Amino acid sequence: MADIALLSLLFSSLTTIFGKVGIDNIEPNLGSAIRTCVVVIAAWLILFIKNDFKEFKNVDKSEIKFIVLSCITGDSSWLLYYQTLQDGITSAVAAIDKLSLLVTIILLYLMKK
Repeated sequence: MADIALLSLLFSSLTTIFGKVGIDNIEPNLGSAIRTCVVVIAAWLILFIKNDFKEFKNVDKSEIKFIVLSCITGDSSWLLYYQTLQDGITSAVAAIDKLSLLVTIILLYLMKK
């Protein structure tokens, strides 16, 4: 599990670096849209390769509601992230983004989750 977490850490860092380089000369909304298309294609491809698409019919409607809410907040986060990444100093933007861990802990505490 730790090795997967370390890979996630590496990919998160590379995401910031590649995003900064890629967003320099295009509108952040377009960059986010391109990123989202790639994620959608990759996610469905993995789902079909692993033959997990059959599980879709078993997903509870309340779970779908929260997944959709997660998508909306995640996409909003990326739209704003790309905007600040284009205009700001990469290390500062990444540091502020990582504060989401602290905010998550506080929100979970307040929600008693």
